[in-house]
Order: sequence, then structure tokens, then C-alpha cells
Amino acid sequence: MRLALLSALLILTSCSAQPPPPRTQGQIDAAISLAQQAFSVVEKTRGGASIADIQGDVAGMSTAAIAAVHDEGHGPAITTATAGRDAISAATARACGESNAIELADIAALSERIVLRMASPMTECASEVSLHLRTVSSLEAVEDIGFAVNIVYPVAIAVQARAGLTTAGLLDDYRVTNEVLIAKLAPKCREWTRAAAHVVEVHYECVAHDRAKAHGVEIYEEGRHTTAPLNRKAIDAEATRLTSRAVALATLPKLDALTRRAGEQIL
Repeated sequence: MRLALLSALLILTSCSAQPPPPRTQGQIDAAISLAQQAFSVVEKTRGGASIADIQGDVAGMSTAAIAAVHDEGHGPAITTATAGRDAISAATARACGESNAIELADIAALSERIVLRMASPMTECASEVSLHLRTVSSLEAVEDIGFAVNIVYPVAIAVQARAGLTTAGLLDDYRVTNEVLIAKLAPKCREWTRAAAHVVEVHYECVAHDRAKAHGVEIYEEGRHTTAPLNRKAIDAEATRLTSRAVALATLPKLDALTRRAGEQIL
């Protein structure tokens, strides 16, 4: 299945020079929901829930997984508009994301033995996608692979939990990978000042790799604020709100908490 998807995607890449369709809010929301559901499964297992108790939760993740992979009416969530090695990396990531999402839909009907056999390839898929993210240079490829990261990792984590395996290592790898994604897709920001008479304006603007912009201004009159102070972090995030970086930013606080708790339990 994964090989067939990859072959089809490489053909698509070579035949189309069109720019990728924009990411939709529906895709972003679905990917965030998928991660949140995976985190819920982890918390339930850490709280003593049995495999039977989380079986329905894991199977229920398939709806968000499919929605994240393909938002109806807007084309694939993971596009292949890059060229050369980066295109192959992006296509491989997309194949991992799509195959994992499809396989998750059938998990409720599978035996414990088969679920256990599924866990290892899904973990390998996540590690492979993480490696691709670190090595590509094209920001378009980083975007595509970053979105795949936030599909394959939640699915792999949930299947690991469903198989009765530990999730601590995979959660930590997911956290580190999203930190890489956030850094790679950081928008380009600039700040400048305009002064006239007794009024000073401080402007801050960020531009994401998809050319989306976010801008803020704070104004001083005679040395006093007449507007709220600039929230540079919020402007930074607003510029990348329809990119895979938005998913990474949304999931990172919970990943930090889950990995910190796992470390405390080990100690």
C-alpha cells in the first residue's frame, strides 16, 4: 500500500508544476484533534485503563486522521510541489501519513496479535518522517513533511498504547521533531519605528513561507502607551496559522507535560 501511494505521488510531482493548494483551517483543526485524542489515550493508559478501555478511543481517531490527510474539496493536505530529493522525501512522508490513517480505521476489528504487529512499522514510519524533516531544505517540503509528522506520530502513539507497549520514547521523539518543525518554519519578522511630533509607532510584521502575513503596532504618545504592547509571539504564530507549524505549536505544551511526567515516573 505504502509503495503504491509513493509511486503515484512521484508521478503527480513530475506532471504538475502548479503550486500546492493552501492549507485549510479544517485540516489544521483535524490534525490538532488527532494529536489531542492520542494524548487522551496515553493519559488513560497511564491512569490504569486497560487495552479494552481504550480500544474505542483509538478506533475513533480514524475520523480525524482521514480529515487531516484529505480535507474534502481542498485536495490533499500533504502536497508534492517540490523537486528532486526533497520531493521524494515529501512523497514518502505523505505515503506514511495516508497509509497509517487508512490502517487505523480497521483497528477495532483486529486481534491483539495483529495490532502488535502493526505497531512496529508505524513507529518506523514516524522515525523515517522525522529524519526527512531534518534533512530537507525546501520550505515547501518542510511544510508537507511537518504535516505528515503530526499525522504519523499521533497514530503510532495510539497504536503503541493499544498494543500495550510503552509510549514514552515515541512521545519524546514527537516533541523533539515538532521543535525542529517550529524552528524550520519560523516566519521572517521585522520591526521598525515611525515617529512624528509626539507620537511614536512601533511596527512588527511577520511573513510565513506561504506568504501569509501578520502585523501589529504599538503607539506611544508623549512617552505613554496608548495601545496594548506588541505581542510578538502571537504575531509570529498568526503568520503561520495555516501551516503545519500551527499544529506543532498547538501540540507542544501537552507533549512537554506528558514527557515531563514520564521522566518523573522513571525517577
